[in-house]
This record gives sequence, structure tokens and C-alpha cells, in this order.
Amino acid sequence: MTNNLSNQQAEQAILGTIILNNQFLGVVISFLEPKHFAFPAHQNIYSRILQLVDQNSQNADQITLKQFFDADEEVIKVGGSHYLSNLLSHASSLVSIKDYAKIVVDLWQRRELAMHLKQLEKKIANPLLSFDEIRNELDANLEELVTDIEGSEPKHISVLADEKMDDAKNGGNKDLVFTGFNNLDHLLSGINKGALVILAARPSQGKSTLALNMSENIATEKSVLFVSLEMTGKELAAKFMVKVASINPTRLRYGNLNEHEVRSLEINSCKISKSKLFIDDAPKGVTLRQLKPKLKKIINKHNVEVLFVDYLQLIKTEGKAGNRTNDVGEIADGLKAIAKEFNVAVVALSQLSRAVEQRDNKRPQLADLRDSGSIEQSADMVIFVYRAEYYVERLRPDENFEPQEFRKWEQKMQEVKGRAEIIVGKNRR
Repeated sequence: MTNNLSNQQAEQAILGTIILNNQFLGVVISFLEPKHFAFPAHQNIYSRILQLVDQNSQNADQITLKQFFDADEEVIKVGGSHYLSNLLSHASSLVSIKDYAKIVVDLWQRRELAMHLKQLEKKIANPLLSFDEIRNELDANLEELVTDIEGSEPKHISVLADEKMDDAKNGGNKDLVFTGFNNLDHLLSGINKGALVILAARPSQGKSTLALNMSENIATEKSVLFVSLEMTGKELAAKFMVKVASINPTRLRYGNLNEHEVRSLEINSCKISKSKLFIDDAPKGVTLRQLKPKLKKIINKHNVEVLFVDYLQLIKTEGKAGNRTNDVGEIADGLKAIAKEFNVAVVALSQLSRAVEQRDNKRPQLADLRDSGSIEQSADMVIFVYRAEYYVERLRPDENFEPQEFRKWEQKMQEVKGRAEIIVGKNRR
């Protein structure tokens, strides 16, 4: 341990102040841990104080600590019970103890970072490891070192009530996001920032298209980030162009637009340029830990208020794959945590299980959420997409052998063609 990465006097001042008056422990207990102390004796003393005060509801003073000081090997090395007087002589004030604790934590972070960097040196020289793998490990190490020292102070209910009243008087709530689909917005009463919304359906039901339409609507006023693990950015941009300019998707795909379509794109190009929609096509198999630093950078840079993720099951968990139900639940929890930490609304697309196909009634239910019931627990809202056309189309009878049934089928197809049901399965508001 190098001298410039430890501060013995700051550690002594913290311990001496707490022993002199245990009430001072409340100033630092939320963020200061035994591991943050550089000296083993101080780690053990602080652990003992926490055990007495926090766990056993006893005083940690000269009397209750004396026996421990004479029994702990690391404390004996620095003087045993005589060290108590030394610590008390360094006791400081309530104002100073938090500043000293910040110093101790900061030095711990630096020691840990130095250790991680030393370990990474060998990996940097390993040609079998890519730069991205090394960077991701460094990002993960840095994330583990983050400590919330200041924390968020609780607010009295009267303060929160006043803030809510201000929202009402000003005719709105800045923390609410609306999808642009009036009936859905009325039903949901808007989506709160910090909320996790699951948009779920079986394949080919149009959930990606609906999500893109939502993001397009929202992006007229608020910045939106659409992270796609399934389609490329250009594929999503093509869908956006088709809707905005009303052009043929097949001709756009093959670069065979007619003059009218080219003109329509030129006329509507301003709508595309004015949109606040940003698209990032992340690789399949990416983990939330790998995504998080990138998300943070984009969200801060572009003031993103809504994050779309397409789709949840394509995100991987750290380490070896385990129970898929647990893995997907962990990912859902992680997305909810991102929503709260970054203060954005997160809309995550999700596949439904094949159980839907086994029922006569194909309308999705909460139990159909694929791989994990904990998706439902993490989500504030669950929205399903259901297209009856998809299933009716597959029941087409033979026109020559069953003409009567075919006519019934045709009539049914006319009723459901081009229609999609949006079903709100859960709305925690």
C-alpha cells in the first residue's frame, strides 16, 4: 500500500468520533463500509462498531470495545486497548466526519482501481482478447467502485404534495410520456419516467412496428433512443421512411422507387430531419452491463426521455447461462433499474411463449410472458399486440373442395384484415 493511497489520520478521526458519540455513525453508515478502510485494524474496529450499534443496539464506547481491542489480532498489533485513547484524541466534529469518510472512500476506490489496472495489464497483452472485452471488464470494475455518498434525501409528504399541485396548476406533468395513440394514452393515463413498460406479442404480430410508431410520435417533442438487437438501424429507418412518406416498402428495399415516391420522400424529409429519434443497433448477445455505459452517454448527450429496447430476450446475462426464467427476470429487473437511475421511461419488447398457439383463444394473457413470470413483477405496465388476421389467414380452407367454408373464411378475413388489438394486461399507476 502506497502512502498516497491511504490516510491514517482521517480513518482515526472517523473511528474516534463515532466511539465518542455513536450518533455520529448515522452520518456515514449509509455509504461507509469496513472494506473502505486501508488499515486492517481499522476495518475490524469499524466492523465491531457496526455489530454493536446497528445489529445489537448497544453502545460502542470505551467500555464495550475494550475487551475486543485486547482480543483482535490486528488491533493488538497497533496497541490493543491503549489504541482507544489514540483514536479518541483524533475525534473530530460532526461536520468533519463526513468529509473524512469521503476521503477514505475515495482512496479505497483509487486502491481498487490500481489493483484492477494491474490485473488488466496482462489481458491487454493477450492477443486472444479483443479490445471490447478488455474495455467491458474495465467498465464493469468501475461500476462496482461507484458509491452513492450523497444519496437522495427523503422528502416530506407535504413537499411532494406541493410539487404535484404545481404540476396540476401548470396543466401537466413533465414526468409523463404519451405514445401519440389517443385511446391507449387515455387508458394508460400516460407513462411515467422511471417506469418499465413491456410490449409483448408472438412473432409477426407487429410489436416492432407499433414500438417504432410510438417512438416516432413521441420523438416529435421528446428525445427517444431506440435500441434494436433484432433489426439494423437502416432497416428501422426504412420502416420510418415508409410510414412518413407513404412509399412502397418493397421498392424502397430494392432501390426501385418511382418518381412520385422519390418526390414524396423529398417533401417529407423535413419530418425525418426534425425527429428527435436516435437508433442504435446493438449486437445480439450484448449484456446490460455492456450496454449501460453506452446508454448513459447517449441519454445524457441527447437528453433522452424514452428508451425502447427490441427485444428483451436477446439480451444476455453476465457469466454462464443459467436458468432462463431467472436470467430473463434478472434482465427485466436490470431494465427497471435503468429506468429509475436514468429517469427515463423504458419500453422493452418481449416475445410471448408458444402456449398461446395451443389455445383456441389466441389473445395473449400475462401468463404467456415468455420464460419468466418475474417480467410481470418488474413491469409497471404490460401491453399486448394481437392480430387476429395472422391466425385466421392460416385457417384458409380449399376454395374448390369447401366453397361454403371458403366464403365464411373470406368474410372473416374482411373483418380482421389490417386490424390489430392493443390489450393492456397490467397498468400500475
